[in-house]
Amino acid sequence: MVRLPSGNCIRLQFAADTLLQCVCDHVDSIQPSLAPCSLLQTFPTRHFTEQDLRCSLQELGLTPNATLCVRPQEKPCSQQQRDSTLTDPSPEPVDSICSPDDLMAQGKRLMPIMGSPAHSVSHSFTIRDELPTTPQHTWGRGQILVHREQDGVEGEQAASQGTDLTPPVSRSLSPRSHQWPSNGVRLRPSDQSNELRSPGSPPAQPGLPNLRARMAAELRQESAERVPTVSRISRVSSVPSLHHLALQGALVLITAPSMQYSRSLSGLTPELAEFIVDHMIKERVLRPRTLELFTGCPIRSLTLNCYPYCTNDLIRHLRGFPNLRTLSLSSCTLITDHGLSVIQYLHKLQYLNLSSCVKLTDLCLVYLKGLDHLSHLVLDQTKVSDDGMYDFLVHSRCSLTHLSVNQTALTERTLNLMSHRIPDLKLLSIKNTQISDVSSLSELKQLHSLHLDNTKVTEQSLLAIRSLATLSLLSLSGVQSLTSDRVLELLSGLSLTRLVLPGRRCLTVNGLSYLRHLHLLVELNLTDHTHITDQGVQHISHLARLQVLSLCNTSVTDAGLLYLRGLRHVEELSLDRTKVTSRGVSQCIPTLPHLQVLGLSDTGVGDNVLKFGIRHCKNLLKVNLSRTRITNKGLRYLRAVSVVQLNLDGTGVTAQGVSDLMASCGSIISVRANNLRQIPTADVSDEEEEIR
Repeated sequence: MVRLPSGNCIRLQFAADTLLQCVCDHVDSIQPSLAPCSLLQTFPTRHFTEQDLRCSLQELGLTPNATLCVRPQEKPCSQQQRDSTLTDPSPEPVDSICSPDDLMAQGKRLMPIMGSPAHSVSHSFTIRDELPTTPQHTWGRGQILVHREQDGVEGEQAASQGTDLTPPVSRSLSPRSHQWPSNGVRLRPSDQSNELRSPGSPPAQPGLPNLRARMAAELRQESAERVPTVSRISRVSSVPSLHHLALQGALVLITAPSMQYSRSLSGLTPELAEFIVDHMIKERVLRPRTLELFTGCPIRSLTLNCYPYCTNDLIRHLRGFPNLRTLSLSSCTLITDHGLSVIQYLHKLQYLNLSSCVKLTDLCLVYLKGLDHLSHLVLDQTKVSDDGMYDFLVHSRCSLTHLSVNQTALTERTLNLMSHRIPDLKLLSIKNTQISDVSSLSELKQLHSLHLDNTKVTEQSLLAIRSLATLSLLSLSGVQSLTSDRVLELLSGLSLTRLVLPGRRCLTVNGLSYLRHLHLLVELNLTDHTHITDQGVQHISHLARLQVLSLCNTSVTDAGLLYLRGLRHVEELSLDRTKVTSRGVSQCIPTLPHLQVLGLSDTGVGDNVLKFGIRHCKNLLKVNLSRTRITNKGLRYLRAVSVVQLNLDGTGVTAQGVSDLMASCGSIISVRANNLRQIPTADVSDEEEEIR
């Protein structure tokens, strides 16, 4: 391989008896600009001489393969002096320090000379003060652009004056590189009538005022022609906090192999130890050796969700944390049943999350039997079955209150045992299972949350759970055997605070009429129920305690919003992809005193919704106005609202308008403004009339 001065590499193949001179000749033929060239071996470093060129590659030890670097040969000193004599027959005396003008004209590097401590820049020469906007450029050998003319008298007069024709500078220069100004500096006047002079000799004194005036005029013209750019306003400081610096220093001390920190960290407080461990997990530097350093520390919570280095060897050191109460190992796919045996020593454990640990089977439940304080158990997407759960529930000494077995192989056999072994169960989630009969759950008198999504539960078994007086949350999303209208009829009169209906196409106005009997509902999600009209919204108005309401992608219009004016406890209202306008929204939302989240994405609202509606909602924190007709004109009304997050994607605002908004509204933390568009004049805003 042959590496060129430009950094490019060329792979060449030669016979072992090929002379090194032939290799050089071949490189010269494919890269004529480098001829004649010499070769250099970097490791081990070796400079090939004229004698080496007559040796074969095998004799030089360059077989079977080697990497050579090409060095272009420089002209001999005598040849350079001859060329210099022909170019300039009467050269000026060269001082120990070349003038900056000469260096610029000859194309040599300026900064290694100016940055040397042994040399100082002449006070009569300054560099233009300009912010560097272009990357560093290394100037080549160059050549003189103007011809020298021998004019001894004028040259001596100009030299004696010491005229300064360059703009001043106010900042220091880097000792390593020179940042050239982006717009350049004119080195001579554009008027070609005057005699051209060498870069080393300044012009005569009489033309100086005109030259300076012309340069000043050109600079003013350049400044006027520059297009102002909108700078993004950033509210986040780039200076790291002392807390962050101390944390990074601790991580280096603990994890760096060169430190070999061998002391115990058991003396740390639980809060500090948990914070350091959590940060190590975030940075992916927690290893068995580093976790062992915290042995004996009273850590109470540890979350290793999705940690790629969570192995049996890592969790083996959990035995050193007997005070652990919360342990989450979700999506730790490398853990096996044998590795989970360490759990039996965590006698104070209360919360255990093993979801998506795909290698766990019924054998892992054996190690959980002795956990007397275990109350929360998550086994989603594991390989546990009825046999393992039956044995665990029969012999376990714990009293579970929260159990999640989503997407497992459990059947009604396990459900029938729950009412006898875990009567205090408060939350049960059996999503995506083959269970169809849940009538046995009617014996769980403490149950308040039941998730039956995507199961095969029947209407008859659903009637059985009507006796659960404490049930407050019921989720039936994706249940194909039930219709939304029938569910509302069956559950009418229950004390539910949240209800998720089975399907979006099986809810009609008749079904919504049963909502008046679910007067305790605080959250209702009717997204994508396209059959809901303004008449159906009329039944929602009876839910006086409603706090979260979603009507996205429904057939609701301005007329339906009038029925929502009495829901004074609503905190979150989503009207995305509906047919509402600025008039209807502005008449509704000011009557909702606790409104904090508002969604109006892809609706027909314009600037008037900000002027007559949103600016009167003093508690509003998050607003979604994406793909609406909002323009810069409406943004100024947001200054009266303490909005924290704002979505303006696909609106008619401009980058300058967003920048001005962030500068004037100090509460805004996040603004999205992607895919901005220009709205036609006829559709820019609503009618300029006050909405009453």
